[in-house]
Amino acid sequence: MICNPSPLFPPQQSAHRAGLRSFIRYGWRWSWRVAAFVTIFKIPAGGLLMLMQKLAGETLQEKRNRERRELYERKLAEWQSRLSVMEVLGQMENDAQEGLETEGARESRSY
Repeated sequence: MICNPSPLFPPQQSAHRAGLRSFIRYGWRWSWRVAAFVTIFKIPAGGLLMLMQKLAGETLQEKRNRERRELYERKLAEWQSRLSVMEVLGQMENDAQEGLETEGARESRSY
């Protein structure tokens, strides 16, 4: 009886071995190319982004927070104006009802 120390099933073992072979074959060949690409293109972009943030006077996080706060303040002002309009309409409706009631009372007295 052959004892297999690996808990993986044969198809999984095969896939793991294929992955390891491809990493050995291509990983070492491409690692320096990827590192060079990242060094050339990633670092200047980060530096450029930091420079732009310094010139703008705020970071992206600060800008996002400021825009979110401004949006909330605009919505709050809109909600408050809608609420005040509703209060004015409600007051006008109450005044109109009171006016109708007083007119009805006057008419009933005049007869």
